[in-house]
Amino acid sequence: MYYYLLTLALFLLTPQASVGQDLTPAEARQRLQDQGEDLSQSSYESAVVQGEEKVVRLYLEAGYPVNGTVETGSLELNYLELTVPEHPEVTNILLEYGADPNKPGLTSYPIHQAVPHARSMRLLLRSGANPRAISGTGWKPIHTATRLDTTSEVRTKAVQVLINYGADPDSQAGDSQTGEGDIEGATPLLLCAVLGRPSIAQVLLKNGAAPNLDNSPVTLDDGQTLSDLARNQDNASTAEIIEAYRD
Repeated sequence: MYYYLLTLALFLLTPQASVGQDLTPAEARQRLQDQGEDLSQSSYESAVVQGEEKVVRLYLEAGYPVNGTVETGSLELNYLELTVPEHPEVTNILLEYGADPNKPGLTSYPIHQAVPHARSMRLLLRSGANPRAISGTGWKPIHTATRLDTTSEVRTKAVQVLINYGADPDSQAGDSQTGEGDIEGATPLLLCAVLGRPSIAQVLLKNGAAPNLDNSPVTLDDGQTLSDLARNQDNASTAEIIEAYRD
């Protein structure tokens, strides 16, 4: 019994090699093949979006790119943040291996893609992702979160996370380069009025958003206010919240 306990203690005290540690690129490639993985770029990217943590780490140890280019199609963080459900552990691995949280995809940044995923958003933001980045469609992450087609709880949490990390509650949309129409100057609160987002309107106004468009180039027809616009869109609850913050 004493010998068994001594052996167990020595085993527990001995550092155990984990996947990807102390492997040469050749050894990592061999281990991938031993596990039935092929060595194609598409298989690597498939492992990323499927959240296969140990396999992704092996690909990275084998020298696969953590930061790709639009030309090669390897934009790992952008691919990953598009997936449902989210895989924050893989997000963390990519960041650990040097993924750039501000590397753009075809039309947006990883932080835009991550807005449904609060845990991944926080990882990106803690690693330096720009909460005010403008996508090719003209939207900043806070606009993307406000427009998101998901539950009110998910949208509102995303907006609050972005504000906590420096997003401006009065952010103005930029010029769309992809034909989305004239959105320049649109604020998140304007989107709330149009789309009916009372919970987000509350968060924005509590964090200092203006209950009007005084600082935006956007003008409404016939002298309408944002609350008027909300009522015209049958979003009475959003209108009431905006009115409660007006002078």
